[in-house]
Amino acid sequence: MRGPYTTKDPDKIVIKAVYGFLNQFSKTPASQLLSGIGHVTDGLILRITTEGLFIDDDVRGVPQREWDVKAWTLKLMEVWCPVHNIADSNATPRATNKPAPSRFKFSARNQSRALMGDDADGYLTELLHACKDDCRMGPHGGSDIESSRGAPQAGEWKNRGLHVLRATIRDQEGKRFLFVLGEEEGWKVAVGLQRLRKGTQARQLGYQPMSLTEARSAVEMLGW
Repeated sequence: MRGPYTTKDPDKIVIKAVYGFLNQFSKTPASQLLSGIGHVTDGLILRITTEGLFIDDDVRGVPQREWDVKAWTLKLMEVWCPVHNIADSNATPRATNKPAPSRFKFSARNQSRALMGDDADGYLTELLHACKDDCRMGPHGGSDIESSRGAPQAGEWKNRGLHVLRATIRDQEGKRFLFVLGEEEGWKVAVGLQRLRKGTQARQLGYQPMSLTEARSAVEMLGW
């Protein structure tokens, strides 16, 4: 017997699920892997390298190569982090020395374009600080390991600190991959995206914070 799978390895992002969509308009996933469901163990991990995105079952030591996404095919990476994305002046921060307000929170007025260049670097730096200083020490602390699909709290995903990463492929259909993970793993996503950006294979890749509407629609529709 063992406890739930965890790792402090920054290169291994423990995910709750990954979904594949055939185009940018499809709402129903064409394929999916759920942590701890079926033949998949709770050691489902995502690795973000300069070469792209890679999924492994780390407990069984089985690479899920059919889920490989090469860096040069990526068009847009979007991240939902409730701490970084939501500006709420009435909220009581958990951190005592809160950093300066984010420059790159999603705004329907000024955040409709993908961030590139220095803006992308600034956004990823802010995301890393938010997730490392706040989300990593969040109240849920990985306690929500098991899927809440079908549970009474399924509609309250935002209150459980869930993070979302969505990758859009550079093709005519706009194929997408959506990853759901716990708040304690968010800082690893920021580190991975910084690594991906430093590579030579994803020069025209854009980055963008995901809006609350987009995140809610994507996650609640999938039963979280």
